[in-house]
Amino acid sequence: MSKAHRDRYHHGQLPAAIIAEALDRVEAEGVEALSLRACARALGVDPAAAYRHFKDKEAVLAAVAQAGAEALDAALRHAASGGDGVDQLIDFARGYVGFAADHPHLFGLIYSAHGEGGAAPSPLAAALKTLVAEGRLSPGERAPLQDVLWLALHGLAALTASRPGGDRAALMARCEQLCVTVLAGPEG
Repeated sequence: MSKAHRDRYHHGQLPAAIIAEALDRVEAEGVEALSLRACARALGVDPAAAYRHFKDKEAVLAAVAQAGAEALDAALRHAASGGDGVDQLIDFARGYVGFAADHPHLFGLIYSAHGEGGAAPSPLAAALKTLVAEGRLSPGERAPLQDVLWLALHGLAALTASRPGGDRAALMARCEQLCVTVLAGPEG
């Protein structure tokens, strides 16, 4: 193993290094292109060493999906403004859809059979809770509205991930419009 490869991870850190390498490959080439053997070679280790830590490609994909979910959570926390409920909701929408635009392969992996994505992320619920506290929503409206917003935003994010490279400003405006329209309800 070359010194450059040894410097990429410390003894006992091979699983984390493999996950990082796999994450980079998924981001660049997509899930289908991922190979545990190629990750091991890139790290300068024998593929058998990688297989001692991960049973197969599916196990690596599950670990990468978990790392992706953590990155999504961090992106949503970073996007949060702490403003009123509407601002929080729009920040969530922009952060969520923006993550899908910036990381389409990883976003798809998070919500695939390898990931555990499915439930609405907690910042969405927090924004709606703030709207209830502000008197803009009744407690009874919160759960149905969360379902509608989650479906709409996840749909927009999935479409965005499947068609990368669009106009970012228009996409962010669409996020805001979607939130405002859903909040206005059928009367709006």
